[in-house]
Amino acid sequence: MPSLDFVYDLVEKLDEENLQYLVLTIREGRSEDKVDVFFNVEKSSEGVFGKSIEQIQSILESRDDEKPQKPQKPKRRRRKK
Repeated sequence: MPSLDFVYDLVEKLDEENLQYLVLTIREGRSEDKVDVFFNVEKSSEGVFGKSIEQIQSILESRDDEKPQKPQKPKRRRRKK
């Protein structure tokens, strides 16, 4: 199984910056997969958190690709001289 050191470092930095977050990792195993979830959500933000989870679920249910694609970075415009 891969190390989660990077994830722990990320979560630590998010805490240091007092940011609210949800970090979910999925590690594929030989006999079973494992999910690690780290989150820090204030009571006042639970509505936004819930709506976000619903939106993610909707996207997952409606997609038809086998392998998820990373979003394309926008192309940079060249400056005119």
